[in-house]
Amino acid sequence: MEADEVRRKPSEIGIGEELDSVSVEDLHHRITLLEDEIQRIRHALERRMGVRSAAESLFRK
Repeated sequence: MEADEVRRKPSEIGIGEELDSVSVEDLHHRITLLEDEIQRIRHALERRMGVRSAAESLFRK
């Protein structure tokens, strides 16, 4: 089994999960995954806020 196959998918990372048995390398990997997910969510939020703002300005006229 390859090292990449052992890694957890982002959906398998539990928030609040016990971290005592997780290696330093895996902790760094989790941080990277979570930062990427935060960025993805921020982009989705920005898009939705833009659509909402456009819709509100359209209906105010």
